[in-house]
Amino acid sequence: MKQKVIISIIIMLVIIILTFNSLKFLIKDAKYSVYKNSCKVVYHQTSDRNIVLRIDDIQAYYLNDIQIRMIQDALNMNKTVSLSVIPVGLLDDKVLSQFLKENRCKLEIGLHGYDNTEFEFLNSSYKEANDKIEKGLKILEEIEPKVMTFIPPNNEISKEGRNAVYNNEIKIISSGFENREFGFSVSTYDWGNHTFTNYREVLEKCENELDINETCIIMIHPQDYTRNGKFDSEKYNQYLTLLNRIDELNATVVTFRDLYYEDVIRLD
Repeated sequence: MKQKVIISIIIMLVIIILTFNSLKFLIKDAKYSVYKNSCKVVYHQTSDRNIVLRIDDIQAYYLNDIQIRMIQDALNMNKTVSLSVIPVGLLDDKVLSQFLKENRCKLEIGLHGYDNTEFEFLNSSYKEANDKIEKGLKILEEIEPKVMTFIPPNNEISKEGRNAVYNNEIKIISSGFENREFGFSVSTYDWGNHTFTNYREVLEKCENELDINETCIIMIHPQDYTRNGKFDSEKYNQYLTLLNRIDELNATVVTFRDLYYEDVIRLD
């Protein structure tokens, strides 16, 4: 009798353990499904004049209110954005990572190096670049399972680094200036003179770029809208005005992903 009781207890414990493990995997699969498969990625119809709003330096615990506000305001105005996301530490920032998970299908999440040290990929060997790209993609995979665009820090990358990017099945490298290899055409901040660029000048330069190359890529940073490290409402109004008046250029706001799939720009 005693032996039967012991056997029954053991059987019950085994059943409980197996049930717990099954539930654990179901929860994990459900979480994966919610973040990666519950929404259908939105592709935007391209035209003969296209604008990409490239917001750089999206990262953990950095100007979070401004980062999220910029993205949300653009989406509220039916403007998609291509984000340059620094992956290191991103998943520890639950507020930002959750926001990106919830909105990933409405925008594009690109890989912005690994830890965004200065000229991180400028002189990198293939192995150095590949290691960082693999680590970065592993982090971003929790949010975006199919990263299509790589944005090297400081817009510079070595030939070996470029090879590492493409060998990791990333399709586009946005680097350089004046639309070279999907590089930015216009910036909301003049990094040479360290001055803020008025929205009128951004629109004017973008219109010229559209006339010449049919595509204008605007590089934007959250820190552009700060003063002494704090949010500057006057500067931020320039961003809102830019979003409001960009329609005057008679162009379509798209992502790099849209350009790749629509083959608007030939990939070399």
